[in-house]
Amino acid sequence: MAQNLENQITLLRHEIAQYKSIIKEMSVPLIESSLNNTLLMPLSGHLFQERITQIEVKLFNHLQEHRHVKTVIMDFTGISHKNTIMMSIDELSDALRNLHMTLTVVGIRVVYTGFQSEVIFNFVKSCFNEQLETYPTYRLALEHLYKELHFFTENLKNED
Repeated sequence: MAQNLENQITLLRHEIAQYKSIIKEMSVPLIESSLNNTLLMPLSGHLFQERITQIEVKLFNHLQEHRHVKTVIMDFTGISHKNTIMMSIDELSDALRNLHMTLTVVGIRVVYTGFQSEVIFNFVKSCFNEQLETYPTYRLALEHLYKELHFFTENLKNED
């Protein structure tokens, strides 16, 4: 009977490890946008240091494999103030600021959408609002990027 319980415990631990792996993979979705060279990263749920590290690793691995990506839209619609309580706002701001600066240094344009008002208030208090390109919704950001692309392609046609 003891052996049977140990086998069950081993199986359950294996199942838990599989579920953790699945959750980890699903926690950072990366979606190719309908706009060329643009990647959407919709975030939801809790933000904490380990998750931000997961976001960074998955994003940079993706960018390494897909060098055509020039713009990353980080959508925070699914993140509310209660989802950020596992870190101090300063820690969260520092982590996102570092991610933003790293992406910018490697030539990636970062666009932010969907910040909830209480999250914005805390980011402004912590000075993580310097020079950020933000839009209330993903749709508005995409519309703006499409307009820019259209303007750019029209100017290219006019130069020919």
